[in-house]
Amino acid sequence: MLKRKKLILISLIIPIFLTGCWGRVEIENRGFVIGTAIDLEGKQGNEKYELLMTNQLINPAAASTPSNGGGGGQKGFINISAKSESLFTASRKMRSSTNLIPYYQHLKVILVSEEVLSEPGLFSDVMDVFVRNHELRRGVKVFVTEEEANKVLEYVPEIEKTPAMFLDKLTENSKNSGVPEPKKVDRLQNNFIYERSYFIPRIKLESNEIVYEDAVVVQGSNNQMVGMLNAEETKGLLYIIDNTKGGSIETKFNGNLVAVETSRTRPKITLTKKDKENLRFSLKVNFEGSIEEHFGKVNVLKEKTIAEIETAVEKDIKKMVERTIEKAKTEYEVDVIGLGEVIREHHYDLWTTLVDNWDRGENYFSKSTVDVTVEANITSTGASNRIKQKGKRDE
Repeated sequence: MLKRKKLILISLIIPIFLTGCWGRVEIENRGFVIGTAIDLEGKQGNEKYELLMTNQLINPAAASTPSNGGGGGQKGFINISAKSESLFTASRKMRSSTNLIPYYQHLKVILVSEEVLSEPGLFSDVMDVFVRNHELRRGVKVFVTEEEANKVLEYVPEIEKTPAMFLDKLTENSKNSGVPEPKKVDRLQNNFIYERSYFIPRIKLESNEIVYEDAVVVQGSNNQMVGMLNAEETKGLLYIIDNTKGGSIETKFNGNLVAVETSRTRPKITLTKKDKENLRFSLKVNFEGSIEEHFGKVNVLKEKTIAEIETAVEKDIKKMVERTIEKAKTEYEVDVIGLGEVIREHHYDLWTTLVDNWDRGENYFSKSTVDVTVEANITSTGASNRIKQKGKRDE
């Protein structure tokens, strides 16, 4: 009798553990989305938009083939698009275009066209579906595109099977190449919540090549793009806000070009004057680098030569930084350089009187002054100097 009761109990318990499998989606039915592009397809009225959502899926038929890039065989990706006022609805519509169910856990990049960011509030609205998606990883990279975002997802790289994976790897080493780090979903969510102005790296297609070097500036109060920073201005921005490693700066010494690789930069911003109508900041940038190339007869083994090159580097970085600050303050009136964060972190009582009119309204940010100083230190001169001295021989 006891044995019979045990069997009945086991038969009742087993179905409980099996129910978790009933709603599963078989892996062969999943469409692994690795890239998403968002474009503005149309506008009706002030706040009614039609969006074009394009998902890039891995092509299962090509995934197992050994061919790389665009050279022969099937493409390694499939692009599927759908239109709707809602990205969630657009994603649902895609199911009718393929037998695969979109699966976002492996999403690498999100591309958003400049047109979307040009509309007040639209960018944060379209990103909401990604912020809420429980499948999505918080580290997904977000970029702005100069052209239609879906066009970038059609770019066929030579060394990768899919455009999305190419973009992901292209930006993996951005910290060590002197270009801006990708903006990630979790960081954007913080910007949305606290209404902090920010920048997003921009990519564009030029002569069928991906160019990744500049950025767009976004007003935090309405998440609308107000302008862009070119490559040099973006580089100046990185000297202000980032502990940059990698990249290089080219300067002139006695009329000859000298290329200095960046080993490290350490910016420090302090508030030196607290009058909110005339705030004053001190920005000090410490630069460390090594001479990697020079033209002409430049004896880099002399201390005087090194000191003069350091001075030239200091002047070039200062000029770059001041140009970026001036553009942010006077042209865009948007704090992407982080002055507000300095006040919030170190002078919170003062910040409470400024926050509502920092880079909007009264715009205390645009009234502020930033004093810039740069200290450059050349820590290495590379290989022997003799190869640049004509007629000299090893002794």
